[in-house]
Amino acid sequence: MAMTEHSAMVVTFALALAQAVIPAGIQAGTRAKDMPERPVFTAAEVAAASPATLADALLPADHPPIVRAQVLPAGGDGATRRLEAVLLDARPAPGPSGFCHADTFRIAFAPFEYATDTRAGGQRYRARDVTRTALFRLDDGAACLADTRGYFPVAGSQAPGLAAVRALAATRRAAEAGGRLPVTACADPTGSGACRGGARAVLAALRTDAIGSVRVNGCTAPCPVEILVGTAGPRPAYWTMLVTMRGDTATRIAMRYTLSPTR
Repeated sequence: MAMTEHSAMVVTFALALAQAVIPAGIQAGTRAKDMPERPVFTAAEVAAASPATLADALLPADHPPIVRAQVLPAGGDGATRRLEAVLLDARPAPGPSGFCHADTFRIAFAPFEYATDTRAGGQRYRARDVTRTALFRLDDGAACLADTRGYFPVAGSQAPGLAAVRALAATRRAAEAGGRLPVTACADPTGSGACRGGARAVLAALRTDAIGSVRVNGCTAPCPVEILVGTAGPRPAYWTMLVTMRGDTATRIAMRYTLSPTR
């Protein structure tokens, strides 16, 4: 049976892995000068490889199972295709109490000019550094999903960030049920009437499955945790929730409606 161009690229990639010395312990942020000999690939070979094959080639030997890969930039073909980075998403698993956890890896590439092989296929690339980011989402009882959509990173100390998310979810349930709420404040600088129904209505409708990021500010306690939450609607909009905690309980929630995820 004749070998197709796609299958040939997969075989070439597999042979490159077999012949290369693959690092067993690349840590997050490791630079190229700190790495041992690493495989060199064309962008087409990387695009044709499976997520599992890419993980075995580019991550430490004890990496978690990888379920999705994205090659950046997308598009392009053949010898003209560029390679800047590969994003690898690990399979989610139960994490800290009340959360699912997953890791995402970003492997940055740089052109490699001095390889001795003469493989066809255009510019060759070598991994430059690896960044690992922990992602979380509230476990809604439906089990952790098979990919990392709906997951969010925590910037700063992880434990208080997750505690604030947990408290925000409890406050949403209390608002929906007509229960007692912490001190609240609602601001809408866009003039679109997002606060018109009051803070309880905002909290009751909050989509805790649409949290985009959590930031633990490094200020003196009590210090609010910043939680960015997306909204449903015909155009992108966001709530920035500033959650002030005492122990595991939210004592104040200030919410601000914006049309941009940035401050």
